[in-house]
Order: sequence, then structure tokens, then C-alpha cells
Amino acid sequence: MCPSTSDAVWVIASDAGVLLRHWGNAYVVYNVASGDTHQLGALAGSIIEHLRVSNMTQLELSGMLDSAEAANDTQFCEILESTLADLDNLGLITAHQA
Repeated sequence: MCPSTSDAVWVIASDAGVLLRHWGNAYVVYNVASGDTHQLGALAGSIIEHLRVSNMTQLELSGMLDSAEAANDTQFCEILESTLADLDNLGLITAHQA
């Protein structure tokens, strides 16, 4: 799991929610509130899938997404943090302080 310097809880940003479709390693997400559609990779799509079920911290997400052999992989942690920031910038998720 990735260490986190923040106790922020990640949530789906839109009150109206998102619609998500999955084909292989590709995802398409539709933001109901904004009307925007985005094509996402496997990690970003998996994050959206998990957050649609439950709000989670970065540490909780890393535990759900990370494979056992990469449990302390710094590169994975950096990619996860970057992907969360990208999804936040797209307006799909947002962080709330716990």
C-alpha cells in the first residue's frame, strides 16, 4: 500500500454521479452534471469503480488496487497520486478532509 501524507477522502465529485462503461482495459465515463465524456485507462477506471461504491482515502484505494508484488512499489504510488490528481482536474472526483 502507498503511504499517504493526507487523510483526505476521495469521492465522486458530481451529486448526479457518473455513468461508467468498461471494455477490456478501457473505460468511458460520462459526468452527468457536466455532460462531459472521458476515455480512461484501467487504473483511472478502477478508481472510479471503487469510489462509486464507497468513498476512500488514497491509502484505502492503494490497498484495493495494488497487486501483492507491488505493495511497496514507489512507482505505483506516484502513478496513483498522479491519476487521482488527473481525475480531480477532470471534475470526476474530489477530495474532502476527514
